[in-house]
Amino acid sequence: MKFASALRTLIDGPIALEARTCERILSVLLPRGDFCVEAAHTVVSAVANRGRGTSPTYQIVNDVAIIGICGIIVPQESEDNDDWGLISCERIRSDLRAALSDDGVRQIVLSISSPGGSVIGLDETAAAICAARSVKPVTAFSLGMTCSAAYYLASQANEFCVSKDSINGSIGCYSAMYDYSKMYEKAGIKVDVIRCGEMKGAGTPGTPITDAMREELQRIIQIYYDQFIDAVCRGRNIPRAKALALGDGRVYVGAATIAAGLADKVDTFDGVLARLAANANAKRSNSIPARAQESERQAVANEALFAIRQQNCAIIDAFAKNPSFAIRMILEQKTLEQAHAIFADEARAQVECAPAAAESSPAAESQQNAIRQAPQFCEKVEELISEGTDRGEAVRTVVRQYPHLHRAYVLRANLGREEAIDSHWSFGGAAEYESNRI
Repeated sequence: MKFASALRTLIDGPIALEARTCERILSVLLPRGDFCVEAAHTVVSAVANRGRGTSPTYQIVNDVAIIGICGIIVPQESEDNDDWGLISCERIRSDLRAALSDDGVRQIVLSISSPGGSVIGLDETAAAICAARSVKPVTAFSLGMTCSAAYYLASQANEFCVSKDSINGSIGCYSAMYDYSKMYEKAGIKVDVIRCGEMKGAGTPGTPITDAMREELQRIIQIYYDQFIDAVCRGRNIPRAKALALGDGRVYVGAATIAAGLADKVDTFDGVLARLAANANAKRSNSIPARAQESERQAVANEALFAIRQQNCAIIDAFAKNPSFAIRMILEQKTLEQAHAIFADEARAQVECAPAAAESSPAAESQQNAIRQAPQFCEKVEELISEGTDRGEAVRTVVRQYPHLHRAYVLRANLGREEAIDSHWSFGGAAEYESNRI
């Protein structure tokens, strides 16, 4: 009963299979006798297709994933496929997806030995191979036979290599309708098909094949043939007229496949693997200087980013009491020196625009009294500096010990008065201390 899957594929739909291979398979699967097709149909209907998981089955050699496409191509995975020498499109797509996502795989090789198979699921699988080659290089190799549906897939690789005695091509699609009506009549059996729909039940064993049935099947076969031709044009990058000329079902041996434009190189399987490994090593060697340059560029970028962060932190520290101004300077990408200059200019402009009457108000008088204490802040700082204290540390010490003097100093700096408290403690001197305060 294990031949149910194979029978279903060969009986129920169009195939892209090398003709002699198909004939040999049918001669084995279908026992000779008056009711062989009817018996096969009963078996196919009775046995369910028991699926199994599609975990990756490819091998990895030197970063190359080797995906085997050996045997007759069928649409779906089944537990009987390996026993009957079948390979499913489902399995091929699963292996392809796994290889593309595998970090240990840099290149993919399709190792093919197949006469073809069913057209169902074939175009989807071919499209997956074509898409994969833009992610990782895909090379197809013909171990012995890459015909029909198998060539459909091989044509989508970046490169198709063949062994010198391999059989390749057989571009085309066909299906067979068996007219057993005379045989049934001889056996005294009459088959009546009760149908709704003109073509429903067409080809039922024991019924005659009409011209209308033949035309309908030809219409379906033409659809699959056009898809095959389109795929060859896409994968091999050849004009449609040339693909149609080659799509007459004939096969090519070894170098003749290259001469026809259907393959790229005559090689051995080991030769293909060695060449891919050498190319990969060369690319890795060439990529070392590029990686070094990229690392150097990244280091420079990181250093520049660190400098910008340091500058922004300095602005925030210097203008801690005026955070809105600090943020504005950071957004405008100003340096600390530029920020101090802008702060001084804006403070001076505010003083110049203030009403003159404000100077005689009680608030103005209070400000003036505070401003008069500003020189004491400067004197305290100078005393510490004369004792050997660092200027920055001296400023911070006076700020902590005499906060009222610091407020007077800041007020004086912000108002920007031009009259000198003394020759040294002009606005410029105050601004100098402002840049060192905490």
